[in-house]
Amino acid sequence: MNLSGLQRNPNLNLHQEELKLGKEACLLEPWGHNMRDEDWLAGDRPSYWWTGKKPEDCPGFVDGVLVSLPLPNLNAGSYTRQSLLDYFDNTWTITEVLFSALQSEEPFFRPPYHQLRHPLVFYYVHPAALYVNKFRLAGLLDEPTNQIYEQLFETGVDEMSWDDMSKNCESWPTIRECTEYRRVVYKRVRKMLQTHPKLDGQAMSLKDDVYAVAMVFEHERIHIETTSVLMRELPVSLIKKPPQWPSIHPSAPADSSPSPVEGQDFPVNRFVGVAGGIVELGRGAEVDSFGWDNEFGSTEMNVQGFEAQEFLITNGQYWEFVRSGAYVSEEYWTPEGWGWRVFRNAKWPTFWVPDGPQGLHQYKLRVVFDIIPMPWAWPAVVNLHEAKAYCNWLAQKLQKPCRIPTESEHRLMRNASTRDKSNGPERDPVLGLRGDQFLEQGLANMNLGCSSEGAVNCGKPSSAGIYDSMGNVWVWCEDWFCPLDGFRVHHLYDDFSTPCFDGKHSVIMGGSFISTGNEASIHARFHFRPHFFQHAGCRVVIGEGSGTKRPSTTDQKSRREVSAAAALELEAKAERLMHQVVHLHYAGADRLAPPDAGLYPKRCAELVADLCSRLNVPTESLLDLGCSVGGTCFQFAQSFGSVMGIDLDEKAIKLAETVKSTGSSPYTYVEEGNLVTSTLAKAPECDRSRVKFLVADACCLPPDLGIYSVVFMANLIDRICSPKSVLGRMAGLKGVVQIGGLLVNVSSYTWDEAYTNEGAWLGGMEVNGQECKGVDGLRAALGDAFEYVEERDLPFSLREHARKYQYVVGHVTVWRRIA
Repeated sequence: MNLSGLQRNPNLNLHQEELKLGKEACLLEPWGHNMRDEDWLAGDRPSYWWTGKKPEDCPGFVDGVLVSLPLPNLNAGSYTRQSLLDYFDNTWTITEVLFSALQSEEPFFRPPYHQLRHPLVFYYVHPAALYVNKFRLAGLLDEPTNQIYEQLFETGVDEMSWDDMSKNCESWPTIRECTEYRRVVYKRVRKMLQTHPKLDGQAMSLKDDVYAVAMVFEHERIHIETTSVLMRELPVSLIKKPPQWPSIHPSAPADSSPSPVEGQDFPVNRFVGVAGGIVELGRGAEVDSFGWDNEFGSTEMNVQGFEAQEFLITNGQYWEFVRSGAYVSEEYWTPEGWGWRVFRNAKWPTFWVPDGPQGLHQYKLRVVFDIIPMPWAWPAVVNLHEAKAYCNWLAQKLQKPCRIPTESEHRLMRNASTRDKSNGPERDPVLGLRGDQFLEQGLANMNLGCSSEGAVNCGKPSSAGIYDSMGNVWVWCEDWFCPLDGFRVHHLYDDFSTPCFDGKHSVIMGGSFISTGNEASIHARFHFRPHFFQHAGCRVVIGEGSGTKRPSTTDQKSRREVSAAAALELEAKAERLMHQVVHLHYAGADRLAPPDAGLYPKRCAELVADLCSRLNVPTESLLDLGCSVGGTCFQFAQSFGSVMGIDLDEKAIKLAETVKSTGSSPYTYVEEGNLVTSTLAKAPECDRSRVKFLVADACCLPPDLGIYSVVFMANLIDRICSPKSVLGRMAGLKGVVQIGGLLVNVSSYTWDEAYTNEGAWLGGMEVNGQECKGVDGLRAALGDAFEYVEERDLPFSLREHARKYQYVVGHVTVWRRIA
């Protein structure tokens, strides 16, 4: 049984047993070689499964189930060594209880139906591997536990698009081997926590090495939530709710109406006025509790008053949208959203399970471990595309400008006490409450008090009159994810946030029922791509503006906060720069240009060809990272068998694709003032079929990119948010440079905080009283996997107009991969 099927959402089928492949069918799948008769994984787990404390012996075990402990307060005297040990055990065992739901090997190794994430075996080991890697980086551990595992399980997946499918054919260790690895890591971590001298209640600052302790706890808790989403996407025949796991929300109905009625099956969702005001985004420099780097800094927003629906959008409300046929009508979707819907053939939210012919619109609901009667009063779990389509439909219906809220508006909807810094750490409830206590007090459905979302009118409203301003499900926001004023990367995790400041990740706020620790904090700011499914829903607001940023010393605006006039000016400037780059890549020698700086792409190709000839490197394949409009790629195609060009700029790649398919593309260059010359960017003589282009982030390369004889990077490392992220992909188990292959880097080392936060620069500063230049940072980042070969200068000129050129001398460094 081959489920091309694996790409089909299993929740579309009520007959879940049919979706269980079984061992013989699994062996026919590309990943089936990982199946190795581990029968011990069926049924309740044996005692061998628990590598730390058993659930019944673990802190947080209350009334027969394991709930989350409060987030530690890191101020001096606010925690003890024992409280950190308890929080570690609680975190570790929650993970193991969650994974004990998987019945047999199949759900561990079977890829998710959408192919956009690793199989669950990766997430079973990944948090443990990160404990070791981050503790070594912080100097808390000296040696690896298993270096192969700590590379194999190091990096997760952040797909670029809904159709960017990794193949998931990796060979993985057995689950018994993975379990034994976790056991060894648990013992090493616990020993460190028991003996390190700085864990007796001393205040933890961002600069302390022991801050890594809180960091790895919260990293694991992120994966508890994201893993639960992947389990919610599996056929229920492959999982079973663990007896130690909390029950679903008590508002779950025993039965439900096939055709819900507003005011009866789900509450009337009225709009309430929310007063505007000054909102401070960010926690400043406070370290009352652990925070990810994107939470620090501060940006003040002046927010206009607006109206917001008092409840999250319910399944009942969303059912009306689906039943009307609007869900499958293109007019309500953004172009990208419609492309996603058509690609997935989505006709209703992903966790709705049809209970009869499509036209009847009768549904059940998939929760993490089961399928239950549809709770119409629960929030609809949707992605950003679906949230926006609903808002557009409702706007047409109400004839009002309906949309989802901004991050600053979301903060105004919360209890005012959470924004009052004079309340100190106590303003953040997760520092004092277990998950069950959140529910008992009616404060929020979060911190794993139960294992599902619940009715939107169960809790207490905030001081603004808004229900579920925190918890139940995350809320999609209008904003692109962006840094706050004063943002600094953290030296222990310099690529946590920066790769996602890309205009492709949208903010989610408020946390969900399974958000624990930092995720349940009032300070949390998280982000996902619009097609991504999380335990997230939407709220509708009505308002003309998203707020304006108050003047500050640093102006790092979200793209959606830029005025229309400024946006047009920026677009025109970007267009002019694009044409200058096109001229650099495709024009011949300019008469007035510096004579040693012309024909730049041709000289790049000649340089690399000469290196390969002298160093006996095969010219089979080349990866051009930061290829821009692709001129260098076509030059490389004259000597390489295949060339892959990658750039994050979609317009640049679109132009490169045009040149590939037609041989040319029109552009203009400036002569003087408004006088321009129109011409064609023409590909040189080459086999253009050798060249492929891909829109991708160099800081977050696809895991299945392959390996190359040569990787060429020109003018890239000082124009990206996290240089170490891209350099980290050059070697290792998924390294893109083959052993014996070359990395050729060209850079002028023009470090600029507009592109790269100063904390992530490779050079241009002093380190321990010594000058550190870009080449020094390159050498350190590449480590023992590469040997230095040679360097030289490579000038080029960027034409602004007929009599003005920027003259740049690129520094070429050549490195050969040796490990």
